[in-house]
Formats: sequence, C-alpha cells, structure tokens
Amino acid sequence: MVDQISWIFRSTDWNNDGKPDNIGVKIVTMTLGWIPYKQELPEHYDTPKLALDYLKIFARMNFSSCCLGVGFTNRQFLNGLDGISFAASRKAHGGICDHRNPLEGFMRSMNIILISARGLDGSQLSMYHITKALTHELGHAFGANLHDNEHKAHGCWGFQPGEYTEKQPASTPKLGRYIMWPKSSGDPNSKPLSNNLRFSTCSKNEIALVINERRQLKNCFIPDYNPFCGNGVVEGLEECDCGSVLDCAKQKCCGARLSTKPCMIMDAKACPLNPIARPFYGRNEILNNSVGSNLTSNYSVLLLIPFIVTIIWRDLSSY
Repeated sequence: MVDQISWIFRSTDWNNDGKPDNIGVKIVTMTLGWIPYKQELPEHYDTPKLALDYLKIFARMNFSSCCLGVGFTNRQFLNGLDGISFAASRKAHGGICDHRNPLEGFMRSMNIILISARGLDGSQLSMYHITKALTHELGHAFGANLHDNEHKAHGCWGFQPGEYTEKQPASTPKLGRYIMWPKSSGDPNSKPLSNNLRFSTCSKNEIALVINERRQLKNCFIPDYNPFCGNGVVEGLEECDCGSVLDCAKQKCCGARLSTKPCMIMDAKACPLNPIARPFYGRNEILNNSVGSNLTSNYSVLLLIPFIVTIIWRDLSSY
C-alpha cells in the first residue's frame, strides 16, 4: 500500500517544471495494539465515533522524531468519514513535520493521520478503499487544504476544456475525479480512471508551497540515493523509467514498476531514438545514439523522503 502511494507521490511534478520531483514516503517503524478507550466495554466497540475525537486521542502520542504518524483503526467513524488528518498550512499548525503543539490543555502531535477500515454501513473496506483514503489524507498532510470541489477552476474538478457545462454541473468527468475530491467515486473493483491517480493543479500548487517551506526543517525531509523504479528518473542499473502508472501505460518501450521487467527495455523497437525527449526516460542522456545498456544518468539524484511512522493498532477490548 505504501509503495503504491509513494509511486504516485514520486512521479508527481509538484512545481510544474515538467519533471517529476521524486518526493516519496516510507515506513520507519510500526507499532501494534494501542488501546484508545481503555475503559470501554466490548459491546460498545461497534459504536461509531467522531473522527475528530479519535484523532485528538491519537494526537497525544509523540511523533516528534518523524515527519508523520499514521494510525489505522477498525472503529467506524461518524458522518461517512474514512480518514481524517491535521492539514498542513503556511498559516496554521498541522501536517508534515509540525510536531507538538498545545491543543485543549494537552500537548498534541499535529503531524498525524487516522484511517478507518470500516465503511458507511460498518463493513470492512477493501485495500483499494483504504489506500485511496490514505493517499487523500496524505494530500492534506502535505498541504492540500481545500478539496478539489472548493476551488473555482473547473479543471481542478477533473473536467477537460469544454467538458463542463452549467446545465450539467453534477456530471462526472470522463477522466474521473482527482485524488483530493471529497468523496470516493467509482467502482473499487473497476480500473481506476486517469484522474483518480493524480493530484489536480490546484492541489499541487498548495502542496508545493508547504514542501518548499518545510523541507528546510530539521529531520523533515531526508535524502535517499536508492533507486526507485517508477519515479521517472533513470537510476542505478535501470535501463529506463517510464514514471507513473499512467505514463507507463502510454508506451511499450519500458517496463513499469509492477511489470515482469521493471525499468528495463521491454521492446527496443518501440523506443524513441532520443529517449531524453520523452518524459518516461527521466533526466538522463543517451550515449552513441542507441538504447538499452547505453543509457546513463548524467547526475546524481537527490530524493527527499519524509519519515513516516505507521502505527497500526486495534482496540483490544473488542476481543
């Protein structure tokens, strides 16, 4: 799950310079078995709780040593929520690397996310839904304060030029909604639409401001020189890198991250003569005007990764 989310983040061009910024996430530590309501009777476990109340309890844990704390619970949230977080902002507390702050008489961690594995009817959510919820809340934690429908630009709603009409404002875009749309859309068993795996321009603009500000903080973003197939940058022994799921689907030359030959030449005949002109080859040069093993990186890649501590817990009183 985290690998899939990191793939989306690493292959995203946050600053709109036409190149992926290679900013991803990874797990540092995991903890099992935290009990938020110690005095609660077992028969009360299935009673939905306000997500914000749960978040405030989770916030009492100290995540000062990491960029972000992520909690998973099997408790159903009220009001149809499947995730909640303190959103990052340049004007208020919350989000990545914003650690302990006073709130309602307690010092609380503001760099946290909480995800419920239960749906509206109390049923268990699929891994697809949980991954989607976590990606959405990470967007908030990274700086997307507004949902896409709160922006005035219809392009950030998922509509292509000329697609939106005032007569059908509630219609669904052909390419689907972006990640920061407030409600999940689409069949979880169907193939995701193009926009479902992307952040809108509006969200990227908000997130870019927070990234630029907080990457200056100590122990927030750290360099990682390990290759990551799928970030759009050719590294290490990679022959190519077609980038995101969507970009890889547009070509047959390079193997995608989850293919049988990740970041290796799949079909040399389908490769362009000058891969540097194609975005799925990343920021690299080609030698001797050929493909394959002659691809080489012309500089070292600096990957900035926020530390994430993932806390997976369950209320043991349910047993």
